[in-house]
Amino acid sequence: MKPVKPPRINGRVPVLSAQEAVNYIPDEATLCVLGAGGGILEATTLITALADKYKR
Repeated sequence: MKPVKPPRINGRVPVLSAQEAVNYIPDEATLCVLGAGGGILEATTLITALADKYKR
């Protein structure tokens, strides 16, 4: 299954909320969250939104 991409606005991919972003992640996908550390990348909001999506 090919993932659906968010529509571009003036050629740019829009910034999405975590709740909006998880709707583009297909069922049974493997998700990898990478960061440099130092608090730069905080995945809690994304993981919570993913959990909420699958609770519905």
